[in-house]
Amino acid sequence: MSVTEKPTLAIIIGSIRPDRFGPTPASWLAEEAQLHGSFDVDLIDLGDYALPMELAGDDPAATPPAGVLRLGERLAAADAFVLVTPVYN
Repeated sequence: MSVTEKPTLAIIIGSIRPDRFGPTPASWLAEEAQLHGSFDVDLIDLGDYALPMELAGDDPAATPPAGVLRLGERLAAADAFVLVTPVYN
């Protein structure tokens, strides 16, 4: 990141449930961060990626699934992270 570039803030919606509330506060936070003007904001919805419930066990040479690779590239581009997580009773 150069001195003139803004840092990228990744806001991650940490639930993939169909009836989740996470997109609401995450979207609000993204709007507020954009209004602040000090960040380039990347709102990341984990529901947009075909993520497996488990990664390949003990084989470090195994190629991760495509969704994991795509998400990893997007996360690698960020300088800071906010994870919006659900609370379940």
